Amino acid sequence: MKKLLSTALSLLLLNAVYAAANFTYTNPVCGTLTASFTNTSSGTNTAYGWDFGDPVTGSNNYAFNATKTTQSHTFSSYGTYNVKLYILNISSQAVDSIEHTIVLAPTPVLFVLPNSFQDYCQNKDTINIFITAANDPAYKYSWTPIPKSYVSSNHNSVEYRFTNTTTFTVTVTDTTTGCTNSLSRTIVFNNCTAPTSQFTFPIPQCGVFNVSFRNTSLAAHHYKWYFGDPNSGINDSLSKNDTSSVNHSFSDTGTFNVSLVVFDSLESKKDSSVKQVRIFKQSLARIYNNDTTQCIGTSTTLTGTGFGTASWSPALGLSTTAGYT
Repeated sequence: MKKLLSTALSLLLLNAVYAAANFTYTNPVCGTLTASFTNTSSGTNTAYGWDFGDPVTGSNNYAFNATKTTQSHTFSSYGTYNVKLYILNISSQAVDSIEHTIVLAPTPVLFVLPNSFQDYCQNKDTINIFITAANDPAYKYSWTPIPKSYVSSNHNSVEYRFTNTTTFTVTVTDTTTGCTNSLSRTIVFNNCTAPTSQFTFPIPQCGVFNVSFRNTSLAAHHYKWYFGDPNSGINDSLSKNDTSSVNHSFSDTGTFNVSLVVFDSLESKKDSSVKQVRIFKQSLARIYNNDTTQCIGTSTTLTGTGFGTASWSPALGLSTTAGYT
């Protein structure tokens, strides 16, 4: 029995001798205080211990794993740390260890001036823009696409010549930490053809107050309707981003000047058109005579009422087909 225990202990120690501690990690760690470490140690081992070189975190500075696994640690601040991994035997003694130095650093500050750009007209405008990124002696800059004036990657200010919609990107690398940051901006060129305002509508029937208007404008981006009907309140105007038909219920009878104003995408060009819409009441015709029986060859007077012009039918036997009598 004693010999058997001795042999088992010898095998365990032999395995420990050939154990090799190792781990992988990302370096530098940028923009976060949490780093992950993957245990890639070899050999048959009992346990693993971590020392993150960050005593400010107290007991969290150490970790113990019974198996080979990924371990993370949230450091107390940005900086440089010596992280150690120990292989432990059954007596919790270190039989092998390895130490790596890692850097945790903030993401480099990056901004672009100007920080916003107006839209431009396709095939008309050629824009030369001087663009400046955050300046730091430790920063190295990369511009995509290549600017018009490109002296070296150490320059934070460049000149671009834009003639169509383009997205440019600047990437900054902090040479002291290796951390990077990128920022993109888009210069937009639009079709700025002068718009033409036009619309159609059916002639309203008497007594009909709701009218549908069809937008047939050309080369416009957005639209503003004015119905010339202030008594309709907030419904007297309407903004649209498309040419779909619009309806308006007029508040009363009368003549209304309806206008459509159209704009290009930059509102640098506009056009308008005006048409008159006439709304009439429904004429209510009435004949005052009651139904009666007449002898052939005799006559009677028929009297009607209403507004506007009047006509009678059928014409046979009538003294006139016009007027109210």
